[in-house]
Amino acid sequence: MLQIPNEEINRLANANYSNDFIDMLRKWYDPEIHKNRDTNRLIIENIRPDNVHGVMYNYIMKHINVEGRSVLEVGCGSGQNVEAWHRAGAGKITTLDIDEFPVVLTKQRCVDLGIDNVDVMQSDFLEQEFDEKFDIINCVQVIEHVGRENQVPALAKLMSLAKKGGIVFIQLPNKSCIIDAHDSGLPFAHWLPRRIGVSYAKLFGRTPPMWDPMPYGKVRKVLEANGGEILNNIDLCSSLGEFIDYRVNKRRSLKNIIFAGIVTCLYPVLRGNTNAILPNINVIVRKLI
Repeated sequence: MLQIPNEEINRLANANYSNDFIDMLRKWYDPEIHKNRDTNRLIIENIRPDNVHGVMYNYIMKHINVEGRSVLEVGCGSGQNVEAWHRAGAGKITTLDIDEFPVVLTKQRCVDLGIDNVDVMQSDFLEQEFDEKFDIINCVQVIEHVGRENQVPALAKLMSLAKKGGIVFIQLPNKSCIIDAHDSGLPFAHWLPRRIGVSYAKLFGRTPPMWDPMPYGKVRKVLEANGGEILNNIDLCSSLGEFIDYRVNKRRSLKNIIFAGIVTCLYPVLRGNTNAILPNINVIVRKLI
């Protein structure tokens, strides 16, 4: 089992999380639960209560008025995003996950912290019917798990559930990037036929590519065809300088330094298409109609 550092456990305990929640969170990082994931690469900061997947949360706080807004969180995970939306002043929050464990974990988090403006459901997003549209929709690392045949319908449904002028945040692995960011971390692994990609990853002792990334161009085409306007062209940062600061200083790693260098060199040429070369697609979309 991946050990959560003692200081992190102490911080969670001091933040009024119950022992039940902390025990369940430990299981969330248990390789037996995530057999197809390289749990040693999980980042503990993702369970911070003020974190909506790092830079995405920073963008939200800087540019989006969350106060009183309705929020749909697709894929509730451990509930960290739900808590962050609540702390940011969101009105009604709706979240769902196809698996039971994340739903139980999220419900326990809400009980521990007295969060009562959240509706948590165990349901398949594509099959779930909604009675309302939302001001803000967040869908992080979900689309690659729904199956290739369902990816376009899932993106279209996200857009259909947004109010006019609403904001949709989407993150998923980028097939256009040469690096398999989701699973193996190896170049080209996600471009190969699945069987060959699995053997390639195992040869280097990496997690085999198991899911289905989408190319940035296709994601953009689907979102725009369904009434969306993509607002960002360089990750979730306002400028090239902010992007370099985030990748090199705040999230320093060899991969981030390399990609910061590549983006810096190509930015004068790519500009609006800079997202196409990054390991993960992070897009903010405004619903126009």
